[in-house]
Amino acid sequence: MKPKVAIEIRFWKYIIKNDDINKCWKWTGSKIKSGYGNISVNDKIKLAHRVSYEMHNGAIPEGMFVCHSCDNPECCNPLHLWIGTNSDNVADKMKKGRLNPNDGMNNPRAILKDQDILEIRKLLLDGVKGAVIARQYGVGKTAICRIKLGKSWANI
Repeated sequence: MKPKVAIEIRFWKYIIKNDDINKCWKWTGSKIKSGYGNISVNDKIKLAHRVSYEMHNGAIPEGMFVCHSCDNPECCNPLHLWIGTNSDNVADKMKKGRLNPNDGMNNPRAILKDQDILEIRKLLLDGVKGAVIARQYGVGKTAICRIKLGKSWANI
């Protein structure tokens, strides 16, 4: 059995740093569909920019996002990374004009309306089960789970 190589050593193997410290550090390792780098840490897959943030700044507070000021998903330069909530991240996207125009009610296939999302979030906070909410609104349990996790309807 091969010994495990420390994350710091493996991480740097996949980074291309520019001579200018202010430029992006390109991740050359494996990536997810959206372009973010990923790497195995203690047998769990983690996003490379989050690993970079932790290596340079310490632990990421629970539930927080590591956002990019450069808007480059493969960038791991800690000078380009900042901590924010999902709302902060969405506001940053809106400010920069990167929000998908088909998000939320603008999606022609959307079943739910903005008001429904607010009501669903309140029900979730009140402890109502996702399956019950899904039946009530005529959507799948996955849709409710994605709303709860902020992966869908993050703009509301």
